[in-house]
Amino acid sequence: MTNAILDVFKLSINDEYNSGFLKSRKSNFISNYLTIFFIFSSILLSAETDNYYCMDQIIPDASSLVNEEFNIRVQNTIESINAKNGSEQMVCAEVAGEILKSFGVSLATDFEVWIHKNENIEKNPPTPLSRHKYFKKTIYYKKTLNPLHRFWDFMLWTQIDPVINIGGVYLGTDKITHFTASGYLYYKTYQKSLKGGMSEEESVRTAIQRGIKSEKRILGVKSNGIFSYADLEANYQGMKLGLDLCRGENPQLELIDGTWNLEEKIDLTNYINPYLDESFNSCAGKHYKIKKVIQNITDYCPNYMSETVQNRFEFYSTQFELSENMKYLFELQSDNKIPDNRKTMLQNICTDSLKTP
Repeated sequence: MTNAILDVFKLSINDEYNSGFLKSRKSNFISNYLTIFFIFSSILLSAETDNYYCMDQIIPDASSLVNEEFNIRVQNTIESINAKNGSEQMVCAEVAGEILKSFGVSLATDFEVWIHKNENIEKNPPTPLSRHKYFKKTIYYKKTLNPLHRFWDFMLWTQIDPVINIGGVYLGTDKITHFTASGYLYYKTYQKSLKGGMSEEESVRTAIQRGIKSEKRILGVKSNGIFSYADLEANYQGMKLGLDLCRGENPQLELIDGTWNLEEKIDLTNYINPYLDESFNSCAGKHYKIKKVIQNITDYCPNYMSETVQNRFEFYSTQFELSENMKYLFELQSDNKIPDNRKTMLQNICTDSLKTP
């Protein structure tokens, strides 16, 4: 790894410090340590996916299996909470936070790994296909001799994850970790902002801004050139689950006779939506090969026009509403405050290609 590349990451870490995004003392030791940590966490753990690769394929719905395992883990966490002294003194928001936290706050969580290893959950491409071979088939592949570009490619091909189907929505398995781990970080930011006197709407937007900063920096644009709208939607939906557990007159989490109970099982299809599918809600960013990416996406236009994809996109468009997160992201996009994904939208690219004589 060259000094120039290390300098890029150190600048990114310093940005995180200066913004207050990372809370720690500004010492050279910690800065260098975090630089190395974020480099390798980005390489080894921060995943990407290519939904275009399999968009015209039929992947069986895995929602029943994923829901079952998710609820088993939630119930185990609730039982652990109840076994602790003073659990009856906890408020609902604390318990909800502990549930999200229990899935892990690192990247590539145990729950995502469980999905990868579960042979009953069909993935595309199948897990045995090596990441390097998969990468060569993705929209991100382009031969290059530039050392920095080759390094970026290395970071990408070590991150590529397969696609699964949950409730009719095709999503990369990386979105599962975004949902729980980043969802928990959003949830913490929301609760802290709320306690600090912000309104609910302000607290939600503060949490979303945390994710945007992350996507613009070491876990997105500065590590692999990609700004993922779908990652941000997964983060938001994880926070929303935490909030939903305690909302309403009859919340899902209730304290009954000193014991916390989940009154109704969690259905992840209430949170998995088309905006987690990166062929429908494409990435933006400043990737060095953006022209090649757009060209590669154009090659998928025949697949896009297939009955399978058209039916799925029709399902996406008619059965789901924009979340508050996506509405806010589109506001920021219109104001040129975040990278614009409209140039990489499959619907726009294929419509334009059909118009070209």
